[in-house]
Amino acid sequence: MIHNDDNIGGIFNVFHDGNIIEYERTGNDLMLKVEISYLTEKVRDGFSCFTVTLFDCTNIQLETWPNQNGHEAEFFHDFKQIFQANLWILEAEIKNKLIVVSCSQVGTTFDYCGGFLSFRTESAKVIDEVGKEYSINELENLSKSYWDEWRNNN
Repeated sequence: MIHNDDNIGGIFNVFHDGNIIEYERTGNDLMLKVEISYLTEKVRDGFSCFTVTLFDCTNIQLETWPNQNGHEAEFFHDFKQIFQANLWILEAEIKNKLIVVSCSQVGTTFDYCGGFLSFRTESAKVIDEVGKEYSINELENLSKSYWDEWRNNN
């Protein structure tokens, strides 16, 4: 289990360039399926996703980034609307006791190109496709290993 806002935000920083492709809400918990094959393949060939469960997740919203100048941001609170597009994770930070994840999206049927996904949560759990749970340190080490290898090969 991962606790504390900085560590939970760190999950999303590790998952930079991953796509949130599915969600499921159960009570106050929110499960996000994050497709990030460059990291999952370091765990096992053929893996493509991690599952992040946010426990007691509240105050969730998406503040959109409009496609056109002069248009106002929209604020989505409905889960179907928030996750109607695959959200591509850029980075996370803590603002006003909220975890704020900057996300892009490339779907041309939407009038926004991404936004700020924000929420509060008590704790989080990250598992791979066979159910192995990861600590924030394990995730950071996995990411560091990938990026070190990438730098050495490029």
